[in-house]
Parts: sequence; C-alpha cells; structure tokens
Amino acid sequence: MQASVALWGADDGLVFGSLEELRGDTLFIRALYPWDTSGEVSFRLELTLRGAWVSGRLDVRGVAEDRRGGGPVARCTIVAMVPEDRERFEAWSDELAAGGTSTHPNRWVETLSQVSDVSEVRRRSTFSSALRDRVRRMRQEREDSTDPGS
Repeated sequence: MQASVALWGADDGLVFGSLEELRGDTLFIRALYPWDTSGEVSFRLELTLRGAWVSGRLDVRGVAEDRRGGGPVARCTIVAMVPEDRERFEAWSDELAAGGTSTHPNRWVETLSQVSDVSEVRRRSTFSSALRDRVRRMRQEREDSTDPGS
C-alpha cells in the first residue's frame, strides 16, 4: 500500500511513516523511526494515486516492533474526520478493496497523466498495451472457465 502518513500532537512530536495495512477504520502505520505514543493524535494520510490527502484524528492503540524489521508498527483507529475527507477516504479504501487502480482502466489514464516526465505518445502506448493485456487475460480466464476438461 505504502501511502504516506504524518502524525502529530503526540509526545514524540511530528512522526512520519507509511500505511502498511488498512482494515476498515483501523490503520497499521509503520513509523520511519522509533516512537512510543498512545492516545489520540492528528493525522494526514496520502490517498495513493489520487493526488489527494485526508486528515483527522486517530486513537493509537499500540505500537510494536515489527518482527521482520523495518521499524515500529502502530495500530490506530480513526476517531474523527470531516465529512468531505471521510467520503474521499471511503472511496479510496473501497477502490483498494476492489483491486485498486489495476481493476479500473479509467484510473490508468489519470495515473499516467500524473507522471510529468512521460510523453503523451508513451502514455498512450502504455495504456493501449495494458488494455490489450487485460482483454487477453479476461478472454483466457473465460476460456478456462468454460473448458469442460478443467
């Protein structure tokens, strides 16, 4: 997922990290450096591939060192968010649950257009190639599901 997160209002001051996992209103955030915070903090979360941010308040339920390494991971629950940010957050999380931008070709164009150092010809070529691959995979899946030998 790797969406950027900033947290503040905690004893540790400003903390930066990344969203590692999302389960409804529960966020698992990996901090870039050790921190030991509990209680409510303010947050700002990047909505990956949307070019937008949402903010609100989180309740930090616990921080534990990741057994695999890579920094502490906090389990946080959203406790407050303005309605407009809540709508954007829910639409984004629904899209992720449905497979992210990979299952929504209309989002591919938007994503490619956000990459400024890619030429228009390259964008169109990449999009066309991705669509052809998707159609080919869908046909193959359909053939595999209707094959009586499978």
